[in-house]
Amino acid sequence: MKIGIATYHRADNYGAVLQAYALQEKLKELAPDDEIKIIDNRIKHLERPYHFIRIRLGRGSLIKNGIAFLMQFLYLPQNIKRHNNFVQFRKRRICMGSPKESYDAVYYGSDQIWRPDLCKYNAMLKCFMGSSYNGKKIAYGASDGSCLEFTPEVIKALKDFKMISCREKSLTERISSAIPETEPCTVCDPVLLLDKEKWQSILPPVKEKNYILIYKICDNPAMYSEAKRLSEQLGKKVIEIVYLKSLKKLFCKTPEYKVGISPLEFVSYINSADLVLTTSFHGTAFSIVLNRPFYSFEIEKKLSFRITDLLERLGLSSRYVNKADDKTVNDDLYTPAVKTRIKEYVEESERYLEKSLSIIRGGTTV
Repeated sequence: MKIGIATYHRADNYGAVLQAYALQEKLKELAPDDEIKIIDNRIKHLERPYHFIRIRLGRGSLIKNGIAFLMQFLYLPQNIKRHNNFVQFRKRRICMGSPKESYDAVYYGSDQIWRPDLCKYNAMLKCFMGSSYNGKKIAYGASDGSCLEFTPEVIKALKDFKMISCREKSLTERISSAIPETEPCTVCDPVLLLDKEKWQSILPPVKEKNYILIYKICDNPAMYSEAKRLSEQLGKKVIEIVYLKSLKKLFCKTPEYKVGISPLEFVSYINSADLVLTTSFHGTAFSIVLNRPFYSFEIEKKLSFRITDLLERLGLSSRYVNKADDKTVNDDLYTPAVKTRIKEYVEESERYLEKSLSIIRGGTTV
């Protein structure tokens, strides 16, 4: 069989490409005799935020827009480096398939594929809900950023799925309420499907040691004040992973910035960190996969579900903070109880994939 995966692999974003790779690898492991390909959907609206030069209209004054436009040329070398790192990752790690190819079945997910503002409503329906695909459809770990509306078109597309699973419990509950017959369930993000040893086996080495790592997708000033305090308290330097180093950051002596590094270098810096401070779902997820101490800092409620749902499921809700608890900084988070929860969550998600493969082949149970 030829199995496709429809997801956000074209975004130059660490979480997007790494979850795509992880689902691909897990399906290859569970279905070694099948051909697994990530469908190379090209969606302009999804890729536009990662373009080197963009023209922004209708926001702010003409002078501000002009300065912002010119500043992009200053950042061009950083943008090129970042983009090339993502291009090389896709070239070496992603098995790409054309949207024009014929697939026996398609997995839709994970990531925020059902968030219409990221790729536009019609593109979401076609590429990430399979409204124009007549084969067998499975949703794995789909997420919506709390934005999905159950329009007639969305309901029709969801009813065509053989199985539906979501990454967040909140979306599972909303789909279950709107379309009970779909019987959705909650599964883990694909990056959790590959264990610590699997990830470590492909990571490049990191020279830095004895550091606190920062990675953000949303601002929370408390994270930086806590990083400074913990750095002094623990005697560790601070490293921050950024996609671009702004002019403001050029004049900062701390933290030390890692700019536009490759997706696997991103994972490697988490793997070698003594403590991770993040506002990112995948910063949190990789900390857990690699058993690193971490704190996930509070963000806007609409965006926080993906983090809080995961932490609640694993018994780690105390790590969602606005201030680090000095009594727990050096604690071993990964108690036997937490490890058991992680193991059970991953195994449940693997069973979902196994069942879905059985259904694709014409069976009904594993």
